[in-house]
Amino acid sequence: LRYDKRGAGLNTEAIIAEEDMSFDDFIDDAVVWLETLSEEERFERVIVIGHSQGSLVGMLAAAQTDVDAFISIAGAGRPIDEVLREQLRAQLEGQVMEEANDILDELKDGNLVDDVSQPLQSTFRKSVQPFLMSWMKYDPTEEIKQLDVPMLIINGTTDLQVPVEDAEKLVEAADEADLAIIDDMNHVLKDAPSDENQNIQTYNQPNLPLSTGLTSVISDFLNENGFDSLGCGCLRLKIEGCAEEYGLTVDKWFLTVDKSELTAANRELTVDKMLQTADKRILTTDKYFLTAKSNAQT
Repeated sequence: LRYDKRGAGLNTEAIIAEEDMSFDDFIDDAVVWLETLSEEERFERVIVIGHSQGSLVGMLAAAQTDVDAFISIAGAGRPIDEVLREQLRAQLEGQVMEEANDILDELKDGNLVDDVSQPLQSTFRKSVQPFLMSWMKYDPTEEIKQLDVPMLIINGTTDLQVPVEDAEKLVEAADEADLAIIDDMNHVLKDAPSDENQNIQTYNQPNLPLSTGLTSVISDFLNENGFDSLGCGCLRLKIEGCAEEYGLTVDKWFLTVDKSELTAANRELTVDKMLQTADKRILTTDKYFLTAKSNAQT
């Protein structure tokens, strides 16, 4: 199951007013989905995969529900205020950076900031500040300690937003977790160089394949932890259009579906041919009457 969070993609209309939105809304949504899946008899096990912000969302939701494994991809290992400071330092300097630090300090202390200069409006506008404050209260290295399931922490070496060190922090904090560092994978899970401009260009190219080795790292982790044979239809890992099937039973199930779709397609083709034949007969009849009319006029 993959779903768009509130305000994005197919769930654009499910948006909450920005000034009323809380990070907890994302967690609550994830908890509802996990509980729904757990209640479905079709599914024997539930595995959470969270990417970027979704890593923390998935981590917190997994702690509130009964899940069988957790996988973090490009998830931060620090509170969001620390991540923002680092990201802003790479873009800002002087008084603007000082202002950004002051704003983050106030938000961390639970205080809204009324006066925000224009260069910082996109990040710290008044309406988004409550959301940032609700996000800052969570420290991923503390929250991951609440999980007692197999865990895999994944990061890429060319991730411009979340460095490898964050993944290492999560692994160090977790009771027990595997670490997978994928060479040349960036934040949007594509193969990309470390050059910032070339790296960012991949963000708007959805047709690029997933970074080499990502799906195999995940499938290996699942296999090693006993998720290699989950029964018909119980697991089909799908990330950004790339799928991996697990177990012969699952393969056969999808093969049956493919055959059914092929049969349906053949039936449609047969109907199309019948309609084409009918069209030809109508055309022949039209020509016959046209010839008869011409003869009558002669």
